[in-house]
Amino acid sequence: MSKTEESLPLPGVGLTQGFQLPDQTEWNGHVLPVEFPQLDSLPRDLLLQGFDNYENWRFMVESVVKAHNMPQLLNMFIVRPTAGSQHYGRWAVNSSRLAGWLLLQIDKDFLERHRIREHAQLYADDTFECIRKAMQREGVLRKRTEIIRLMTMSRGHYDELSQYVRAFEEVVHVTDRLDCGITPFAAATMLLHEVRHEFGNWVAAMSLRIGYDEDNVYSMSDFVALCDDVCSLSQRLDS
Repeated sequence: MSKTEESLPLPGVGLTQGFQLPDQTEWNGHVLPVEFPQLDSLPRDLLLQGFDNYENWRFMVESVVKAHNMPQLLNMFIVRPTAGSQHYGRWAVNSSRLAGWLLLQIDKDFLERHRIREHAQLYADDTFECIRKAMQREGVLRKRTEIIRLMTMSRGHYDELSQYVRAFEEVVHVTDRLDCGITPFAAATMLLHEVRHEFGNWVAAMSLRIGYDEDNVYSMSDFVALCDDVCSLSQRLDS
């Protein structure tokens, strides 16, 4: 083992007094900071709180890290330097410090809800992946919740028809954004079924017009237009 390798710190161990990192600042074509930069923390209201703000949070975190030439430290698909190599010590120090910074960008409630501190790893790529998996679990639960919410919505739960239609429309947009697999055609079918007692003939005509959507061409715009039509029809009958 060379003197350079002997002087490298153990994985996750901070720099010791008098320790000098190797002069090389790249490994496998990726830059390693000579000194870990001062990273600004996200504002409190932009901390990771859950599924709803994860994509924005990830974008902001990746932007900060990229601005300091360290995106490779978040990428699990980039092979790490081999332990004992001339780059490993620099990589270990930067990655472990970046992992600590990542945890500071998470809301306390989210940390406790997913026990991130217990599962987070020493290095940044593992920690970032741990957070992603927590979001996957939360995303699955959120999808189930919204699907059940949509399937159990009833016209009878609302005094005004327009209230039901707009509430139903909002949940459909949520399930679409979450990629729950509920098509606009399925949503339109459920909506027409719920209002059939109030607009029997009109619902029958609309159902025939929509058909069975064999070619899967019924779009979200079509569904939104249907919601508008139902509300307009209700207003005309009430006036």
